[in-house]
Amino acid sequence: QLKTVNVIGNKIGDVGLTNLLNSLPLGITGLDLKMCDLSFENQQPQLRQFTQLKTLDVGMNNIGDTRLTNLINSLPLGITGLDLKMCDLSFENQQPQLRQFTQLKTLDVGMNNIGDTRLTNL
Repeated sequence: QLKTVNVIGNKIGDVGLTNLLNSLPLGITGLDLKMCDLSFENQQPQLRQFTQLKTLDVGMNNIGDTRLTNLINSLPLGITGLDLKMCDLSFENQQPQLRQFTQLKTLDVGMNNIGDTRLTNL
């Protein structure tokens, strides 16, 4: 049974992501979408249906602060690992939205323009 899907570097975009998610079994536990030209311009509610998803890597996509909420609202609550490396994030006006993920063990926000004063906005 398929557990991990890796599509690193494939420029699938948001429409391609919707198509991909519609074709995957709901039991996947890992999804690597690094460098896939994703923006999460619109909510991707279908991610929430993957209740066994534990790790998600969306690093190196131009998500930005305004669309980060769309991504966070689409995630299953049981996620344990989230990679947001190089996603053009600053967390400047963000509320601490990640606290709802009580099982989150690993969060990578490396190589974003966060700065020390905005770390509390995570």
